[in-house]
Amino acid sequence: MVVLIIVIYLLGLIATNVFGKSLIRWFDNGMSRTPVVKYVYTATRQVVNSFRQLQGVPFKKVVIVEFPKVNMYSLAFVTGKPVDFRGEKKIPLFIPHTPNPMTGFLVLLSADQIIDTDMTIENAMKMVLSGGLLSPETIGVTKS
Repeated sequence: MVVLIIVIYLLGLIATNVFGKSLIRWFDNGMSRTPVVKYVYTATRQVVNSFRQLQGVPFKKVVIVEFPKVNMYSLAFVTGKPVDFRGEKKIPLFIPHTPNPMTGFLVLLSADQIIDTDMTIENAMKMVLSGGLLSPETIGVTKS
């Protein structure tokens, strides 16, 4: 019985490591070459891969800043503790690009330039990854 369990386990390892990867690669190539479907599949794959890479990223909280110009607002994530820059306390923020939040801008802003929100990091990432399609009905502002 023990030998049978070990053989089944080893066959499962071989199947998932050799055949499984080949099957996934074959499916991925097929979907990427299918007209019309390839655009949706490729975009979805990029979003899923981006979200997977962001698991465990130590963002502190979600804020809103005026960026890239006045009266235009962007979601940002507080990434660290305030730093001293030219005698002023500046807060490091990451402003992600949509739909690939692995890229974006790192900015240093003073506290009076930042609007605190009650958004969870998960909901903010959904909003960024979806290009705003998965936006909450309201974004609450909190006082800090």
